[in-house]
Amino acid sequence: MCTTPPATCGERVANASNRRELLRIVVATSLVNGLEIFDFTVFGFFAAVIGDRFFPVTNPMMSLLLAVGTFGVGFFMRPLGATMIGA
Repeated sequence: MCTTPPATCGERVANASNRRELLRIVVATSLVNGLEIFDFTVFGFFAAVIGDRFFPVTNPMMSLLLAVGTFGVGFFMRPLGATMIGA
């Protein structure tokens, strides 16, 4: 129980609430960023398989380059999508 004047007690409760909210936001943001990095890491590891399955061309290097190009487009479109959707 708070034994100080009411204004100070209210400020303490508000600060505790703000800290909890800030912690929740930091944890959620960290989780989403971790999932995004995991997504790109898995795509990078399987780029050769993805290129072979989705871009079947006679030259294996070309299919790999197309898969990596798709990875690059996704990597650079994330900030644009975040800007558009986040606004």
